[in-house]
Amino acid sequence: MLKIFVLSILFYNLLFSIDNDFDGVEDTNDKCLNTSFLDTVDIYGCPNNRLYLGKISLEYQYQIQKATSSTYYINSYLIDVDYKKYLFSYYKSYIKIDSTSYTGDDYFSLGYMFNQTLFTNKTYLGIKKANKISQISTNKDDYFINTTFDYTFSQNLLYSIFLQYTNTNYINYFTYNISSTYYKNDFQYILDYTNSGSTNKTINEYQNIKLSFLYNFKNNIYTKLFYDKSLINSDEYSFGFNIGYNFD
Repeated sequence: MLKIFVLSILFYNLLFSIDNDFDGVEDTNDKCLNTSFLDTVDIYGCPNNRLYLGKISLEYQYQIQKATSSTYYINSYLIDVDYKKYLFSYYKSYIKIDSTSYTGDDYFSLGYMFNQTLFTNKTYLGIKKANKISQISTNKDDYFINTTFDYTFSQNLLYSIFLQYTNTNYINYFTYNISSTYYKNDFQYILDYTNSGSTNKTINEYQNIKLSFLYNFKNNIYTKLFYDKSLINSDEYSFGFNIGYNFD
């Protein structure tokens, strides 16, 4: 059901957010309909002869995750690129479980940002390129589609809904996340609830709640502290920090 919903949202956005010249401005607002994809444009879709490489975000995360029988130490790296509403994301992790180290899988995704009247929507199609067999990899490539709705309730408050369907070689997963972000000067206070499961009843449902504090420095650097707690298993929790840099 979630897969059908996510695909319906993608179809709706493609139908009502047509951009034939791929300049990031929908045709209904584009006054220059034949702009090259490599040209930078103003809000009307017309060339402005300005060098623009897009918005690029580089992020590092360190996380300690306590499971029932093991402790995970996770180093993660994330690259996000936003070029005229066309999105690219790459994620990689290196994981130490107790005293054994593993290389995580590679996640690549491409997407587009749709601006609707009441919300902003980002929809991605992605692939997980599996590495060697280990406790953290299936050695099989997986495919996923996800979509995020951002609704600005007020100047200081943002609500988000995230939905993802993952197709694997052995089972399919469904994930949804609901979050609220409160902005106060250079601080952000974020509360998340995540639920993940499968139609296969042998797979345990995953539920957790996460509290994060983010601070934006004046030089495009930001840092975040977080604590993540399972709502199903009282022994499972994680905490850590992120640090990133935004090129704009």
